[in-house]
Amino acid sequence: MQRAAYRYGQKMATFIAIVRKNLDGNFSVEFPDLPGLVTSGKTFAEARNEAAILLRRRIKEMRAANGVVPEPSSIESITARPEFRDGVATLVTDDDRAPGFWN
Repeated sequence: MQRAAYRYGQKMATFIAIVRKNLDGNFSVEFPDLPGLVTSGKTFAEARNEAAILLRRRIKEMRAANGVVPEPSSIESITARPEFRDGVATLVTDDDRAPGFWN
């Protein structure tokens, strides 16, 4: 369940991301609820921060286009899906005040 939090009068968007370590040692991140939203980084922290930047941009685009941001799925429903069992589930928010977040 999404935590009730607001930024500039709008609800903060928090989604589950799946992080995987690639064979080359880098980390990839994807958002099961937002198909095609994928990024990567050299470390787990870098990948997660890149994911937060990408999420913020996508949410901003969605709000500008039609004001609709989908409700995120539960962590249980995402981790139960076979295609995501090999990754680590983590919460990513579009809040630019989150620790480690930069532009």
